[in-house]
Amino acid sequence: MTKFHISVNERFPSLLKTNLIFCMLIFISLAYLYFICSYVLFYVVGASMQDTLNGAFSRTRPGGDFIYVRRGSDVSRGDIVVIDIDETSDGSEKIIIKRIIALGGDTVELKSGRLYLNGELTEEPYVSDAHNDPADPNNTFAAVTVPEGTVFCMGDNRNVSLDSRTKYGFIDVDDIVGSAPSWALVFIDQVTAINTFFDFTLPSWFS
Repeated sequence: MTKFHISVNERFPSLLKTNLIFCMLIFISLAYLYFICSYVLFYVVGASMQDTLNGAFSRTRPGGDFIYVRRGSDVSRGDIVVIDIDETSDGSEKIIIKRIIALGGDTVELKSGRLYLNGELTEEPYVSDAHNDPADPNNTFAAVTVPEGTVFCMGDNRNVSLDSRTKYGFIDVDDIVGSAPSWALVFIDQVTAINTFFDFTLPSWFS
């Protein structure tokens, strides 16, 4: 008796294609679920992070950057972080975005806008001279040691930022919503353009 070999691909081509498409859809769905669970989209308001980030005049006005932030409080010096803090004694909250300058155990000091971290002068390429007036009294800050479990944060626009120097003091690590990964800064223009279109352009069509 003559035997003929028939491969699975020849016998069930449509079934294989269906299974492949199904597996791809599952993978895409899981990847999307991971992304939305791991990242939050943040709209920047205010000028405290210029020139790194552009901030809108208010949350209902266009002009601010949209940036993705990875959830979690595992942070490092130099990270841009979103912070959820108590704004007033009545328990109301405010979301702010700042840069981590020092971690728990570090000693931080400002002398006429120059940062000294653990006694060493530290360069800050993200802070422009135009946003760091050495004569501003807030740009001189006596040496302090950051308590464990907290961080010391400042905005890149030192002339206007309300941060650990002035209003908020040491920030509890548990109040950190998350930090912006490097890729979020690389693609910030594209993310901002897309979300500005949907958040501010589309509604105007129907107003």
